[in-house]
Amino acid sequence: MKKITILAAAFLFAAQFTKAQTEKGTQNLGVDVSYENQAQNQFNIDPSGGSTNTQNTKYTTFNAGPTYSYFIANKLDVGVALAYSYMDENNGSNSYPSTELQRFYQGEVFVRRYFMCTDKLGFRAGPYLGYEGGNIDVTNPPSNAIYNENAKINDYFGGINLALVYYPAKHLGLSADLANLQYSHYKQNSGTLGHDSGNNADLSLVTDNVGLSVFYVFGGR
Repeated sequence: MKKITILAAAFLFAAQFTKAQTEKGTQNLGVDVSYENQAQNQFNIDPSGGSTNTQNTKYTTFNAGPTYSYFIANKLDVGVALAYSYMDENNGSNSYPSTELQRFYQGEVFVRRYFMCTDKLGFRAGPYLGYEGGNIDVTNPPSNAIYNENAKINDYFGGINLALVYYPAKHLGLSADLANLQYSHYKQNSGTLGHDSGNNADLSLVTDNVGLSVFYVFGGR
């Protein structure tokens, strides 16, 4: 009987601090990291002249930055996130090779609702708004150097994110993005090559890239 009482007390204590991780007053401080690497091979034939072209495109995308959130109510937090992103694309066409390098800084605010399946495992989802600015550098072969580009981009975006969350310990949380729907409006200044603006809509799933977050849980009870 004494052992049962001790085990019951231990269980109640564990349940108390895990539930407190998503209760009002709790804070999260962490880092978001995402990485994507893809390669695409394409063989083209020009029907009019019979010429062929092989295009091998490879690109790597990396994104990282700090994030902070505060639970304004049970299972509801608001926060801010900063990030630096980098993309390197190599277009290995045998007739028109080129490279593209993108570097961006980003800031966003968000609201997230938590749907816990257990005290440690659940989902979170919510909207976000943000701004992104940076540069795109395109380098072509010497014969086409006139088309080299150094563009400045301003991007305003908003969307909805769905993620899986897991709390392996009292002060430790992990999350993985499952889906992200985003709409953005951009303005591009390419100097002598002109100006451009437009809108983009994008849906990314966990099968497209990996977005992970590790955060420290503090405050609250």
